[in-house]
Amino acid sequence: MCRILWDFNLSISNDDTKGDLLAVNKNDDEKIKKIIKSIFDSYYEKENKIIFDKNPSWTMTENIKLLKKYITDKPKIIVLTRNIEDVAKSYINILLQNGYSQDDAEQDVFNFDDFGRNPIMRPVAGIMNSKINNDLADFFYIDYDDLISNTEKVINDLYIFCNIPNFKHSYSNIEIKYSENPKYLFKNMIEVRPEISKRKIDVSLSQKALDKINDINSLLNKINIDPKNNDTIKEFEIFYAHNTY
Repeated sequence: MCRILWDFNLSISNDDTKGDLLAVNKNDDEKIKKIIKSIFDSYYEKENKIIFDKNPSWTMTENIKLLKKYITDKPKIIVLTRNIEDVAKSYINILLQNGYSQDDAEQDVFNFDDFGRNPIMRPVAGIMNSKINNDLADFFYIDYDDLISNTEKVINDLYIFCNIPNFKHSYSNIEIKYSENPKYLFKNMIEVRPEISKRKIDVSLSQKALDKINDINSLLNKINIDPKNNDTIKEFEIFYAHNTY
């Protein structure tokens, strides 16, 4: 729904659309909110007070503002974090299995010669943004390693954060309930193991990729230590502008 909400907002900001809405008396904020909420309701095909929508772009400032403008004053955003080198190796491993060379795979992940956007840089910018602008929403962070080593506690805390009744999981029969469309996926991109575990991926990274990761980690560390430091914020703003266009 993130992209749909963004595109809808652009549409109703158009002068012609404003005129159309005015002509049928649908131009006030509350009526527009009802239109957008009806799209959410029809998208999920059931009535539910709580909707989980998976998209790393929800951590972007403008997307959060749209959530607050049209959907809820107090959005809750679950932010998944993981060691960046592990994430890079995982993506590159998938690309190698799909016929990419090492150089092409690293270029696709980091976009060395251009603004980096997907699949790592944009979500990383969003994580940084959520920590510096932590007043934008209610954020809950789940670290990959913590989820593996302290699964039950992390899941219990997640239920509390979402304010929904806890459900006792077995964690031994995990499966995909709603599968992605394979037409739009790389081979072996979605693989869910029946039990939670960490898998070692035997992929090497070039020095160029490692240097890029070190630069990202350096900024992340600065943000974690002092997210309101003026110099750090300036450095982040450059990173954010280059990676969230």
